[in-house]
Amino acid sequence: MGIEFQAADVEFLALDDEGFIYSAEMEMLVGLNRTATFIWRACTADRTLREVIALTADEFDLPLDTADTFVKLAVVEWENYGLLKDSYRGSNARLHLEDRPVDIQPPESPVFPAAETIFETRCYAVLDMTFTVTCQTAAQAERLHAVAGHLEIAVEAALSPITINILGEDGAQEIFANGRLSERCDTLSELAPLIHWLIFSSALLDDRFALQLHTAAVAREGHALLLSGPAGTGKSTLSAALLDEGFGYLSDDTVVLDRHSFHVRGLPFSICVKESGLALLDGVASKKTLLHLRTDGRRVHYRHPAPGSLIVEPQAACWVAFPRYTPDAAGEIREITSAEALRRLLDQSIAPRHLSRQTAVGLISWAAQLQCCELDFPDTRSAIDAIQKFCSQ
Repeated sequence: MGIEFQAADVEFLALDDEGFIYSAEMEMLVGLNRTATFIWRACTADRTLREVIALTADEFDLPLDTADTFVKLAVVEWENYGLLKDSYRGSNARLHLEDRPVDIQPPESPVFPAAETIFETRCYAVLDMTFTVTCQTAAQAERLHAVAGHLEIAVEAALSPITINILGEDGAQEIFANGRLSERCDTLSELAPLIHWLIFSSALLDDRFALQLHTAAVAREGHALLLSGPAGTGKSTLSAALLDEGFGYLSDDTVVLDRHSFHVRGLPFSICVKESGLALLDGVASKKTLLHLRTDGRRVHYRHPAPGSLIVEPQAACWVAFPRYTPDAAGEIREITSAEALRRLLDQSIAPRHLSRQTAVGLISWAAQLQCCELDFPDTRSAIDAIQKFCSQ
C-alpha cells in the first residue's frame, strides 16, 4: 500500500533543487533542504515508506539505517508542522476571530496628565507613519535624538496618528502612547531603547507588507544588500562600516518587503552597536560615548547614519549575505543557493499575519533572482573588501 500522507491544502513550490511547502489553511511556508525535498517528492501514493527509505539511501549514498533515520525525522517534523493528513494543527493554525476570548479586558492604563510641563515637541517619520513626541527635560530629548534624530520631520508635516509623551526627571521615566501609559523604566539610560521599541512596533502594525525580516540592509545604485543573521553576528557593525564606503542606509536590524513588488523598505533607526563592538568602528569608542541600557542588560551606542546616506524609497533586493564575526576566519565569501538563503531569511523573519499563496509564490520568485552568500570575517576591513567584491560580480 502506498503513502497518502500529505494534507489536502498543502502544495510543493520548487526553488533551485530544493523547495518549500505552502499550507493554504495555515497560511504558512516551510522550507525543505535538498534531502527533505527528495523525501517529500518520493512519498507518493504508489510507494511504501520502506521504498522511500531505499530510494533515499540510493540517492545520497547512505547506509539504510541512516536513510531510515532521515526519512522518519522528516516525517515527524512535517507532522509537527501540521503538513500531514490528520496531523494536529493546534499549535500552528492561525487564531480565527471567533476563537478569540471576548470576555477578557486588559486593565486600564494610567492616563497622561495633560497639565505636565513640556520641554520640547518633535515629530518623526518611520515607513508611512508619523509620531509626535514630547519631552519634559533636555536629557530626555538627548536620548530620543540619539535613536531617531535623523528621522525628524517638520511639525507641520506630521499627520500625527501616534502621540508619545515622556515624563520623568533624572530617575524613573514613564512613556505614554496616545494618552495611555505604555512603558516605565527606572533610569534615564533605559529610555532610548524603549522609545525605539515603541516606535518600531507601532510602525509595523500595518498589514501591507509581505514579510518582516530580521536583517540589516544597505544599498547602492538602487539595489539593496541584505545582511542577515541572529543577534551578535556583526550585522550592525558591518552596516555602519559599509556606510563609510558609500553605501546608502536602510536599516541595521529590520526591513519589510512590499506586498506587491517585494522591494525592500527599511526602518532606519540609528545603528545600534553593542558596547563590545565599538572598538571595531573607527572613531566611535571613547569615554564620551553615550551608552544606553537595553532590557536584555546589554549596553549599546546609537550611531546616526552618515549625512546623506539615509534611503527611504523602496529598493530592489539584489544581494543577500549572512555575515558572522569570527576572529580567526579567512574573510572569504562562500556562495549559497537561493533556496538556502530564503530558508535562513524565513528563520529570521516574523511570520506575516496573512501569507496568501500569491505572496508565497512571489517570495520564491523574488528569492530566485538574488545573489546569495555567507561570510565569516575577522575584522571589518576584510568584510568590506569581500562584500564589495561580491556586489561587483
